[in-house]
Amino acid sequence: MRKFKVLLLVLIFISTLIYAGDTIIFKEISKPDAITVDDNNIYISQGINVFIYSKKDMKLENKIGKEGQGPNEFAKSPAPWIPSLLLHIAGKNLLINSIGKTSLITKDGKFLNEVKAPSLFGGFVPFGDKYIGFARSIEEKTIYIDLNLYDSNFKKGKRVYKVKSPQQRGGKVNPIIMGQFQNFFYQYAEDNKFFLPTDDGIIHVFDINGKELPSIKPEYRKVLMSKELKKNYDDFFKNDIRFKRIYTLDRKNIEFPEELRPIKAHRIADSKIYIISNKMEKQKYESFIYSTSGKLIKKTYIQLDSKDILELYPFAINNNKTYQLVENENEDWELIIKKIVL
Repeated sequence: MRKFKVLLLVLIFISTLIYAGDTIIFKEISKPDAITVDDNNIYISQGINVFIYSKKDMKLENKIGKEGQGPNEFAKSPAPWIPSLLLHIAGKNLLINSIGKTSLITKDGKFLNEVKAPSLFGGFVPFGDKYIGFARSIEEKTIYIDLNLYDSNFKKGKRVYKVKSPQQRGGKVNPIIMGQFQNFFYQYAEDNKFFLPTDDGIIHVFDINGKELPSIKPEYRKVLMSKELKKNYDDFFKNDIRFKRIYTLDRKNIEFPEELRPIKAHRIADSKIYIISNKMEKQKYESFIYSTSGKLIKKTYIQLDSKDILELYPFAINNNKTYQLVENENEDWELIIKKIVL
């Protein structure tokens, strides 16, 4: 009898560890846009709200955000494929980009400051004691998305780089890139360097003064746009509630690429750049892990769950672990934590 009790206690202990270490259900979450993780907290943005959880016990510490123009108030996104909030860790604080403004708050959710954004694309990314800001410009009838350097008071400095916008007036539109709009804002800075992925799979690197450094160029394997894959994307855009109206109306301007862009997603954490490619093998994504100095640490395969053919479920990386929010069969949102083997 005593052995049975000991075994039962061991089984309960092991099951508790599995629950606490691998999968956690967040009952407060119903439709998350993104997740951000640091050493102490987990931040989940959903609509115009930010949920702040303790990483130690996974309990909800605070929830901020409501519709409006005041402190910790935000405007809803005008389009269903554009998230209302884009959150970055800024040293000891958090920086939240929303429609028309950028807010600085403490990590427990207290309002500090805000600045009006130069445009819808004017989101800021913390960069040392400075910021990189995004804005749109037009030169010789060509539309660009600019990366501008800003000081600690959000005063605009020089333009660091410009990227040709995937959508040009009168031109053809790649619906896959436009559908992954929010990925454009996952450009992170680490170790006083800024990393900008472009559609050709190159990671452009800039120092704290905006000088371009040697780029990172992983050796990707191509994913060609087969007839079957094209049909799958076409069916998705025609039926997904976020895209079907504009996709149907603008069908004559739609043009699928001959191959998928090399990068599916990327994250920067732990002084490393994690590049997840579009190439899959045994339900895992071919991935490249680089140091911030540009040295390849490892080519590996990372398992991440897909929300649909277009997007991965929201995920973050911290301390060589992936933190991904996945909707289960009961329509609950689980946080699944997996270690990345280096």
